[in-house]
Amino acid sequence: MSTSLRALLLEQIEKHHRKRIDIYELLQNAPGETNYQEIATVITDLLAEKLLEPVKSKGFNNKKPPLPHQLRINKTALQESFFDALNRFKLQLHPAIDLSAYYRLGAQAFEKDRHQIVTLNKYLLKQDSLLIEASLPERSYEIFGDEKYLEEKKGLELLQRLGITAEDLSLQQNPDPVMFALHKELYQEEKKEHCHLIVENKTAFHILLPYIQAQSFFTTLIYGQGKAIIATLRNFKVQACFSKETSHSFYYYGDIDREGLSIFYSLHQRYKLQPCLPFYKSLLTKRARKGKEYQRLKEEALANLETLFPADMAEKIKNILQSGTYLPQEALSTEETERIWREESWIQDYKT
Repeated sequence: MSTSLRALLLEQIEKHHRKRIDIYELLQNAPGETNYQEIATVITDLLAEKLLEPVKSKGFNNKKPPLPHQLRINKTALQESFFDALNRFKLQLHPAIDLSAYYRLGAQAFEKDRHQIVTLNKYLLKQDSLLIEASLPERSYEIFGDEKYLEEKKGLELLQRLGITAEDLSLQQNPDPVMFALHKELYQEEKKEHCHLIVENKTAFHILLPYIQAQSFFTTLIYGQGKAIIATLRNFKVQACFSKETSHSFYYYGDIDREGLSIFYSLHQRYKLQPCLPFYKSLLTKRARKGKEYQRLKEEALANLETLFPADMAEKIKNILQSGTYLPQEALSTEETERIWREESWIQDYKT
């Protein structure tokens, strides 16, 4: 039995506005090379599945096998069949793609979008890292082979239906302002270089914030907001009104999990960030927990761990990520986080 013939006939049946459909309509609209036996096989299966029911009062044709002259369309069963097919299709998709809208929009809307959904899914599945930011036409061409699809051909509407955000595709847009706090004295000094600490999570940021003046290494404390920092950091120097002649070194402290590593590696590639080792050293003394297996592991970042961290730390981080465990920043207590931030002894060791 031809799967494409079944799909074609089902589409015709689903589009039919009346509760009954004549068999000759289905026969007439089948592809020209299709023979009666093929169509009869599909119709017989649909009858067996109760998607169609014979209108017995209209009788049967004289062909072999005989088919009812008229069929009653079981709309409820068709909907259930579609829901089952949609659930199976979901299993093949990248976790970012959400098909929920099609349970409401129905089979016709889904079939119309299916090809583009498959195309988008192939693109997302082959990405093993956070995407480098790109313009809308550039990303549109990269995914769909059509630079105008997203902006001019309702592609953005499709993304919205699928729950795909501009952030998911790293589309260039006006980034949100960077959220940061200043060390007043260090900021006012005429320094050739300023150092800045980015922390991934809000909890760590608020723990460190009251004591920013108690340390003398970092001019600013920056809240990373997860992967949002990849885009927002671009305008940081302008936003903070630093002199153009001033150089900057950025340090990062985030969760030890697959996404945290991906964020850090993307920042390192773009802005040459370094890890804030004292925090990571203390975090690695804690017991890793099972979880976040759904996050994708960026193989390139994993392969380059020893270029980001000392060899012993890199090995520990690698073992954590490959064993399906993770260490969030919150594994360090408030007291431990504050102590590392306020102690001066580690600064000199870190600068050498």
